[in-house]
Amino acid sequence: MAHWAGLGLFAAGAWLLWSAQARRARAREALARGLSPAPLQPSLVLMGELMPPIISLGLVVAGAQVLLAYAMTGGGGFSLLDLGGFLFLLLAYDIWVRCRTRYRLPVSRR
Repeated sequence: MAHWAGLGLFAAGAWLLWSAQARRARAREALARGLSPAPLQPSLVLMGELMPPIISLGLVVAGAQVLLAYAMTGGGGFSLLDLGGFLFLLLAYDIWVRCRTRYRLPVSRR
């Protein structure tokens, strides 16, 4: 029971990575079929370019703070698996955000 949090965080991170890979594959398949996503509104283009690096910076800062807190408290009741699971989740979220902004899917009209 001691490592459930870390295992859950690893599972959530793995799901994010799977989701990012699936989106990338769907976007590439659509592009191969000749389908392209609708152009972004001009107001969203800048946000799509600027937000992923800002989110990455925030995740690095959050990870560094957690590492520092873990080191200063001697673990604070959490195991290395819990710490690793949290850091893995942060990394997976960064990859997921980058895939969501880079690989846009065409809108299906039904």
